Amino acid sequence: LRRLGYEVKYIPEKEFIYIVPRDAAAEAVSADETDPVSQAVTEYRSTSFAGNLAGKRKILAELGKTIESYPDNLKSEHAVLFSRIEFMLNHVQIRHDQSEGDDRIERVALMSADELEHWYDETYRLILLRILEHQSEDRIRDIDELAGECGIGIETISEEEMADLLNGRLPEEEDAEEKPEGKEKDSGADGHLPESGEEQEKKPAEVRSGSSGSAKRIIIAVLVADILFVLFVLCWILFVGV
Repeated sequence: LRRLGYEVKYIPEKEFIYIVPRDAAAEAVSADETDPVSQAVTEYRSTSFAGNLAGKRKILAELGKTIESYPDNLKSEHAVLFSRIEFMLNHVQIRHDQSEGDDRIERVALMSADELEHWYDETYRLILLRILEHQSEDRIRDIDELAGECGIGIETISEEEMADLLNGRLPEEEDAEEKPEGKEKDSGADGHLPESGEEQEKKPAEVRSGSSGSAKRIIIAVLVADILFVLFVLCWILFVGV
């Protein structure tokens, strides 16, 4: 089973053995077989629940209650995920029947069993992500405490800083852009004031001109050396040959 990518999990309270596909994220949530959330995740992943829409609906509803008990669902970093989970739980044949009556939703009512199971599985994955997010907060606190005991501060990179890093922008470049134009700068270490904008514009041209002059001098030196070498060879042939 392990070679085929499956794991065997035993739920002591139910005295039931489940065969579930290996999944790193699900493994992180279902590591404790005594935890109700872990048991529900294990049951949903088991091969015995494949195609069992009623069983999956029940498990998703139970996991939904767990998700809704988290106090930080409406925080900006969790709200996007939580709102999608709530939509799926309440409008796609999980908590309510959208196939008839006042709650009927035409798009959902016309879904086949296979499509419904697909959306149930998508809802399960979202719930799994939300559980991992919630559990990660405790892990982050533990790591922060460890960092404090080590005397090392952990700096959190903001979204803007991460975007700059991904775009290849260096902090020095950002600082240079933030400096207002025309503002008088402090003198350098040699006591001279920085060059004016006009002088700075001329400087690259002067550098290019200097570089070009150096290249010309090198070329001329090489040509002169070649000419001297040719003359030396001619003289050698004339005198030695005689």
